[in-house]
Amino acid sequence: MASPSSQPRVWLVVAMMTLTCVTVVTAMTMIAPLLVDLARDFGISVAVAGQLGTATALPWAITALVAGPTTDRFGRRAMLATALVGLGTVNCLSALAPSFGVLLALRVLMGIVGGAAPTAMLTVVGDHVPVEQRGSAMGWVFAGFGIAAVVGVPTAGALGGAFGWRWALALVGLVVLGVTALVWRFLPVDVPRAASGNPVHAYTQVLRTPGLLRLLFANTGERVAYVGNTLYLPPFLMQTYGLSAAQVAPALAAAALGAIAGNVVGGRIADRVNRPLAYATALVTSIVFALPLFLLPGHLGLSTALAALFGLANGASRPAFQSLASEASTQHRGTAMGLVSCSSQVGWASGAALGGIAIAVGGYGGIGMLAAVASLYAAGTTLTLRRGAVRAQHGALPR
Repeated sequence: MASPSSQPRVWLVVAMMTLTCVTVVTAMTMIAPLLVDLARDFGISVAVAGQLGTATALPWAITALVAGPTTDRFGRRAMLATALVGLGTVNCLSALAPSFGVLLALRVLMGIVGGAAPTAMLTVVGDHVPVEQRGSAMGWVFAGFGIAAVVGVPTAGALGGAFGWRWALALVGLVVLGVTALVWRFLPVDVPRAASGNPVHAYTQVLRTPGLLRLLFANTGERVAYVGNTLYLPPFLMQTYGLSAAQVAPALAAAALGAIAGNVVGGRIADRVNRPLAYATALVTSIVFALPLFLLPGHLGLSTALAALFGLANGASRPAFQSLASEASTQHRGTAMGLVSCSSQVGWASGAALGGIAIAVGGYGGIGMLAAVASLYAAGTTLTLRRGAVRAQHGALPR
């Protein structure tokens, strides 16, 4: 347990990582409210424009695998700052893209240079926050997803509606660079771990953790459900109710407030109850709201409420998962978090791609079906962790 004198430092770290999460998620998902304008400017469909999410997620997943052992070897702060500089720079360059092909290539580059950020961010929390407080800490950090959706993404959409998508990309890139300076200034200097370790050996050790692969597959399924909703909710609302990028911002903000509340509440629950059960229950609950949201549109207020409730339920699942994952290995925590980040990005890429296919085949109702199937898969896979002892090198995964 952290001593009372160390508590201010612990929560400064949590605050900095929450800010980092807001920044990274905004840079990655801000494309959603810009899809309609991008599709119009480049003469393509929304489904095709949505593959910009896939272009970022796939290289991001590969980079995360490399970033895990590298973060253990060279330190969390250095890797996080490097990733943020790359993320901000490429976002600024994306504002100058003369064609969809160039923008697509820059989004690939964005995934390559920024892929280490989530790995380093989650590893920092695992290093500095004691296990009995980690669920709450993860809840606040992952509230950054909702805060990004309330503040970052709607602001990007409003900027895109007022000044064009190029200005939105450039300004968000500059904000990322500013946050980099804050991280470097306030994040404690860390001591590299496993400096002489072999990355292959590190992954071998971590992957031997019983139950970890099931947890990673469940994470991929949950991210498919989340991304299908996050990426395609803005164009769904815009095209269903005739809204502009600026007009859809309040609905997105309301949906994100649900996600913030879910992360905070989910963090408290994760510190008190069986974490696999908490994770699965939240995901099954989210299905109740995902299906009518996309299958039964009729009133903007009702759709906004359903989106907020989906965010609440889905968001409540994240702290339990991250707390479980952070306990997989203390010696190679960066490597373990690299695997988590990789599985998340596979989910991002799959969610974007499958969502585009679902829309092309069955309209936006397909997004609701995709979210339901993916959430059910993740919940069922995670519940199997409750049977039998799933042990890591330094403790139990399920709690």
